[in-house]
Amino acid sequence: MKVVITPIYEPYRTLIESLPTHGFTAQHIFCQHRNLVAVWQMGEYKTVVKRYKRPTWANCFIYTFFRKNKAQRAYENAQLLLSHGFESPEPIAYIVIKRYGLVHTCYFISAYLPWATLQQADAALADETDRLALWKSYMEFARDMHSHRLFLRDNNSSNILVDSSGNRFRFALVDINRLQSNVRPQWPQLVTFFYQLGLPLERLLRILPYYRSMSEERKKRFVYYYAAFDKWRKKKHRIKQMLRQWFVKGK
Repeated sequence: MKVVITPIYEPYRTLIESLPTHGFTAQHIFCQHRNLVAVWQMGEYKTVVKRYKRPTWANCFIYTFFRKNKAQRAYENAQLLLSHGFESPEPIAYIVIKRYGLVHTCYFISAYLPWATLQQADAALADETDRLALWKSYMEFARDMHSHRLFLRDNNSSNILVDSSGNRFRFALVDINRLQSNVRPQWPQLVTFFYQLGLPLERLLRILPYYRSMSEERKKRFVYYYAAFDKWRKKKHRIKQMLRQWFVKGK
């Protein structure tokens, strides 16, 4: 078992190392589908534990010999974001367990950040002016992040936390194992990035100028890539549904 801990949390090493064998009492469970994401009180610290679903055998091999596993990437990407001045819950530790010499189960532990998701923050605002101010701030945040050549490939609005308690909106990123560095996103990538927010196209077109000036030509290009990506996503979903039905029937 490999355990990497941020130095300030070394006094909790024994407790952290016991997680895989002794488990933990979850104060709250955010998700329990593919992965388990839950709040855990680690001594005086309130934390979030993410236990990743066991990879496929192919990925077990890949994560062992060719690519960093998800927990390690989440830990290091949080450090990367913080080093660039962007917010993410403080990384505390990650655990990698191997079986038969291959990566099997991984855990990532971070500090708990009691902020709403971008999706929740948007839904909580009744006034359209306030909602527009929220999205303006987010688009400026995204532009700043991309100017540092940091690109989040999983830009779901539930992975973006928002603090609106001060005189400005603050954003923090979670579920960041798919963060890429040294990337200058082009239009096809940007369309995917903004599509993942789940906003209607009309609303996206309204707030895009806060990210980048939009000439008519740029707007047409965005709409073209958006329609192509939307068509591909829907086709992919239909194929997955068909395969799932065939699999169930074949049992």
